[in-house]
Amino acid sequence: MTVTVKGLRELDRALRVADDEARRGLTRELRTAAQIVADDARDYFHRLSPPALRTAGGLRGVVKGGTTAIAEQRRRTVTGRRGDWGSRNMRALAFAKRKKEPEVLAHLDAMLDRIADGFN
Repeated sequence: MTVTVKGLRELDRALRVADDEARRGLTRELRTAAQIVADDARDYFHRLSPPALRTAGGLRGVVKGGTTAIAEQRRRTVTGRRGDWGSRNMRALAFAKRKKEPEVLAHLDAMLDRIADGFN
């Protein structure tokens, strides 16, 4: 699922010039939308036996480039013991993304409504 909001980049540029607090609010809301997916993927790693707590602790929602919200793994694999661990991370994130799509879309829609209300 890739959510493309037409005009989001232009909105970010306009907020950069007009209202710094509103721009920070946009970034905060986008990070929250990505965190919804990261939290669900984190639950998957907690259910493993034994739980992969270090991997689960490294998942987070981030905003890159001002308008791109992603859920990412911030910890690097250093052991080399499991060749499939990276793909397991990606499968967990992809499954969480598909599972949480309606919730993310609702959050983004509410975010855009709040921004529009601020301008009226």
